[in-house]
Amino acid sequence: MRRRDFLKVPLVLGFIFTAVPKLWDGLLFAAKKEELELPFEKIYAEITKDKKVVKDAKELFLKIPDEVANGREVPVEIDVDYPADEKKYISKITVLTTKNLSNLVVSANFTPDTGTGYLFTKVKLKESQEIVVLCETNGGRVFEKRKFVKTAIGGCA
Repeated sequence: MRRRDFLKVPLVLGFIFTAVPKLWDGLLFAAKKEELELPFEKIYAEITKDKKVVKDAKELFLKIPDEVANGREVPVEIDVDYPADEKKYISKITVLTTKNLSNLVVSANFTPDTGTGYLFTKVKLKESQEIVVLCETNGGRVFEKRKFVKTAIGGCA
């Protein structure tokens, strides 16, 4: 091996280890901040489009704390008092936030075989805001209930 060939190897390796990760970041994470955002209004409109919305539905029972010290893990428990048979059942439960960058927390599908609508999850809150729960029925109705949660420290960066 000649001396010049020997010196080219570290030069090429140095280029690979410094430039390639930056190229990968550019290729893999090319999505702009706007593309990552899921605005609350847009998601809410998609879910409730052409459906009858029952606001503050008595069928929904939410167990969400009024205040939390840290918005990193806010427990959300949803229990739906609605039949679970072939003719009437909850088909989907969706949990949304109103002020996070990505406001869609979870969307769970149900069938008559899954039984009553029940969901437990943990939510990250950027700041004090409302948590909105939407329960869709197979008949095209949407039950809605909201709960404002006050956070001392935000859980999202």
